[in-house]
Amino acid sequence: LESLACSFGDSAPSTPASFVSTSEVICEAPVSSTTGFISVEVSANGVDFSADNTQFRYIAPPTVVSVSPNFGVVTGGTIVTITGYNFIESSVSKCSFGSMTVAATFQSATAVTCVSPAASEAETTAISVTMNGVEYTTPTTSTSF
Repeated sequence: LESLACSFGDSAPSTPASFVSTSEVICEAPVSSTTGFISVEVSANGVDFSADNTQFRYIAPPTVVSVSPNFGVVTGGTIVTITGYNFIESSVSKCSFGSMTVAATFQSATAVTCVSPAASEAETTAISVTMNGVEYTTPTTSTSF
């Protein structure tokens, strides 16, 4: 499977792919200067690509501007509104409170909400968000939860 490759859109050169199973490969999406949907195709020989028009979406990187409230109880359960921009509705959006992650609820392109998790002790932690479940924003300045 040395020639396993992925093609993102019509104009980009193919990128190497890693074999996971007979139904899954891992591909690294090339950098894009635009947002939107493009097709992703796979090839086992680097020449003949699939033509099933599977879609991949490039999004603008989300940015966190503020967190409110910026403190909560150690038992968790505080509804936290994270304000910023380039938020999208996604089933894999998450908030990270230090090393703990929780689901994010889309409110608008400029706000998501998360319920703070329980912590073993009162501590100051950084909060970040992800819209794709993989790439997180730069953590906010420390917040007490």
